Amino acid sequence: MAEVKRTSRFEKDFKKLTREQRRTFQHVLDTKFLPALDQSPPSFPPSLRVKRVHGTNRVFEMTWDGDGRMTWQYELEQAPGVTTVILRRVGTHDIFGAP
Repeated sequence: MAEVKRTSRFEKDFKKLTREQRRTFQHVLDTKFLPALDQSPPSFPPSLRVKRVHGTNRVFEMTWDGDGRMTWQYELEQAPGVTTVILRRVGTHDIFGAP
């Protein structure tokens, strides 16, 4: 079972999304991203285009809609069988240029 944590920066980014973007993001998170994390090992659908963020070792990105992007990382295992991810940023491709 996957556990999700959100950074304060993620929460700020999320509030900036339009209502429709928030709805689309949440749908993709619930129907594609989280179910993929429940597989061992995680197996993400190709439509999410999951890959490591260039220049990092632990941060990943995924595409959730057209120009919609999210960055995230795995947290060290806290409990056996529980995958924990930390959602870092969400928005358009522009999130990669802003700290």
